[in-house]
Order: sequence, then C-alpha cells, then structure tokens
Amino acid sequence: MQNCLHILGVPRGSSLDDVKTAFRTLSLKYHPDKNPDDLKAPEKFQNVLDAYEYVINHPEVLKISTVSGYALPSYGEPITVSLEAVYLHEKQSITIERTIPCGLCHGTGSDVGKAGSCDTCSGTGKIKGSIARLLDLDPVCPSCHGTGYTGPACSQCGGSKYVKQKHTVEFYVEPKNCIDGVLVLKGVEDVTQSGTYKDFILPIRQDSKYSPVDIDSDGFFRVYEYVSPIEQILSVVKTLKIYGRELRYRVPAKDDGVLVRDMVGKIERVVRVYVTALPPKLTEETKKLYKQILKIEQEN
Repeated sequence: MQNCLHILGVPRGSSLDDVKTAFRTLSLKYHPDKNPDDLKAPEKFQNVLDAYEYVINHPEVLKISTVSGYALPSYGEPITVSLEAVYLHEKQSITIERTIPCGLCHGTGSDVGKAGSCDTCSGTGKIKGSIARLLDLDPVCPSCHGTGYTGPACSQCGGSKYVKQKHTVEFYVEPKNCIDGVLVLKGVEDVTQSGTYKDFILPIRQDSKYSPVDIDSDGFFRVYEYVSPIEQILSVVKTLKIYGRELRYRVPAKDDGVLVRDMVGKIERVVRVYVTALPPKLTEETKKLYKQILKIEQEN
C-alpha cells in the first residue's frame, strides 16, 4: 500500500506513536456517524483504517531503507542531511571512504603500471567468452592466471588494482532531488569495473525538535496543521512556524492543501499546508454560541 503514509499524513521516519495519533484524529474526523451527510465519509474512513492497519502490520514502511532500486550504504555511523538544512539551503559537506583505481599502477595491478598489463586478456583476467567456448578453454586467462597483469604486483595496492580513498563532497540539496526521503549523489562512491562511479544514497533526516515535515513529489515541503472548525469555516489567517521562520497562510475550506511561498535568501521554498479540523472543546459558553448559530441557521 504505497500511499498509506500520505493517507495518514505522517512522513517517513515517524514513530508508531505518531501513526496512532494520526489514526485517532482522522478516524474521528471521517467516522460515518459524525458525517451522516457526507456520502464519501465511509470510503474515507475505510481508507484511513486500511492505511493504519497496513502500517501497524508493516512498520518497516516508516523506515528509510531503499529508494528506486538503491540500497542504503551501511556504515558504522550513518551519514545523513537534515530537512532543516535542505529548507534553509545550507551548504553540506560529507566525507566518505570509497574505492578508486590505484594511482601508482593506474589500476593495472602491475608494479610497472600499464606496461605490465596482460596482452592476452587486455588486463581483464579473462578470455572473451566466445573465444573460450570456441576453443573449449577455461575463461580465466592462462597467461596472467586471472590477475590481469604479468610480473611483480604493485607495491601500493598489492595487485588488487584498487585503493581506499577519503573523499569529501560539498553540495546544496534541491528538494526536487529528494526521492522517498533520500538524496542520490551521482557518481561519488566506489568505482565500478567499467570505470564509472557508483551513486551515494544519503538519507534525509527528520528533525525531532520540529513538527513532522516531508517533501512531496512536486518538491514542495509538506506539513500538516490542526485547526478548529471555526477557523476553517471563517478561513482565518494563521502563522506557520517552520525551521525558525514564520509564514502566514489562510486556512483552506477543504483539505486539498494550500501553497505558501517563502524566500530563503534568493531561493524560493514552497510549503504545502494540509489542515485537519479537530472537534472543538465545548464549554458552557461555547455551547450557548453554537445554539445561537443553530437558531440563526434554522430561522434562515
């Protein structure tokens, strides 16, 4: 159920307690008994219930583990970038250890560099499959015995052709490049046999000191606000606090979301605000007011 988190209004990285709180709020909001005139209420309620049950039974959907076929790298200390840094357009810097071709032997494994590369297999360590099959030979090169080079091994890499390197990457994060809660840094990790470099997968970290925020498929920051029914009916102007900044928005009459634009320096950030109207806390005074409103409606 791919849209379960969106239905519940919780981002990846949320806890099960966050999910339960969201479910209680939405189930109360969409319960058919409380919405007898809304023909879509039963469907909405069922969608919320299905989403909740799916997340409870599959809590792994809350975790950021894979994206677009990539597996997240497993290092001792996870490297992440915060959503706050993304929003405020702060320059990021990470240092990773990656595998690169040995500079001393130019990736040949030979102590004499390219001159020691095996002529029989062109340094691959294997005979081409078609030739090997034709001659009924072992695909391992008979001249270099699969090493790809002849003579002494490189003193730096020991003949492995590769060495480890500390690599520092500096970058800014664009929200549109964040996919399912992660950022893909192109071509900065280990080198492949074809000579290209692998992509590095960087999880986007939620900031516990702020309300849950995530980034939607449009590259907009998505937040969820609770309002009172009166605020929604009157479409009042409210203040949204996000990463130390205050934005003004008018509460929409529907739950379709309202776009709020914020200029962070010369960079525009767009926030999509979804609102959920909570049942009011009734006091004797508010009950009297509601009775007056009901009387006016009945008279009209």
